[in-house]
Amino acid sequence: MTITDEQINKLDTLIIEGIVVLSSLQQGKKNYINKVQDIIRSFCIGNGETIPDWVDQAFPPIYIGDEEHTNQATKDYYSELLLRLLNVLRELQSQYYSRKQLDEIKKQTNESSKQTVEAQKQTIETQKANKWTKVAVVISGVAVVVSIVAVCFSTCTRTVRVDETQFQEIKQHCLVDSGIRIGEDGSIDYFSQ
Repeated sequence: MTITDEQINKLDTLIIEGIVVLSSLQQGKKNYINKVQDIIRSFCIGNGETIPDWVDQAFPPIYIGDEEHTNQATKDYYSELLLRLLNVLRELQSQYYSRKQLDEIKKQTNESSKQTVEAQKQTIETQKANKWTKVAVVISGVAVVVSIVAVCFSTCTRTVRVDETQFQEIKQHCLVDSGIRIGEDGSIDYFSQ
């Protein structure tokens, strides 16, 4: 027998009512037992389940020719039956809440699994991105080395050749522009322009 979300509140109320009825007279206990039987039948019919045998087995013992003994047995019977019914109702309640807890655990497990799969996908994407980043860094490093080599080649290969007369002419121009004159004997004169 299964208790649904719509039925649990009614079941909780039945249990509380049963605890109160424990101290009632025999007729109150009998009325409560009948009410429980009716509600359990309606639960089973609503759920499309078979009605449990214990629902329809609530007949007190009868002693033929011993009315006093029958009355005492009936009184004890309803008290004991009420306790058994309360235990059954509590068990149904416990099964409902255990099932709900299990459903919640399954839901959380599924959510955790989804998050794990998503994290694995992100890890793979990150690894791909890191791979391409490394490739880009290597390409950039090669480009920098090539640029440095090109700069070195361009500065190192520019040499100008001049003969001795051209050198002396350039030297004289540089010295005149700087205000220095070198005499034929190698002496240095400073002058202002």
